[in-house]
Amino acid sequence: MGLRGKGAGLVALAVVLIAPACATTPPREIAFHPGSTSGLLVVVHPGSAYRYAADFRRVDLGARRFVGDAVSMSSREGRINGGGPVQLTAREVETGDYALVGLFTARGAAQAGGCLSEAAPVFPIRAGAITVVRADQFWRQALGAANVADVPDATVLAALGDARLAPAEVATPSAVVEWERPTSGWTRDCADASVITPIQSSIR
Repeated sequence: MGLRGKGAGLVALAVVLIAPACATTPPREIAFHPGSTSGLLVVVHPGSAYRYAADFRRVDLGARRFVGDAVSMSSREGRINGGGPVQLTAREVETGDYALVGLFTARGAAQAGGCLSEAAPVFPIRAGAITVVRADQFWRQALGAANVADVPDATVLAALGDARLAPAEVATPSAVVEWERPTSGWTRDCADASVITPIQSSIR
């Protein structure tokens, strides 16, 4: 089974055993305004009983390297909507360019996921702006239409409006990066700066 998304290459999914998923946390409101010096990253996860996570790393496109710590966006943490066809999570982050480096899902004791090291989309995060990343579209292509609903952008933006996070637009990648991984085995450290070096970036 593979994982492919807008601006992302084929990624193998692995399955391992983990501890059972935690209970869903209630939705929360986020105070965010256009005058903020940080940006708001909103990740759209599939609306199912599975737990989803999208891992990001800030990237210096000029130096071709990852900078800063990983930003993991879980559908069970920082959730801002109470239900519906998608799960929305939000976090204020430092401005810059962020690569979507890995996607993971879990239900019960089974976990699956993969690294987007062959072609990871990069999204710019700007001060006072809301950046919406459709991680659910990656999962739809990986798991099939029968498992992940095709939710229109308008539905996602309406849910953001209900959470008082409007206006917002769905982001498109500004670049694509790839890097060599030391191993093809299972890992959540998709872009560990100490062992992985970006080798190419391209604007699309």
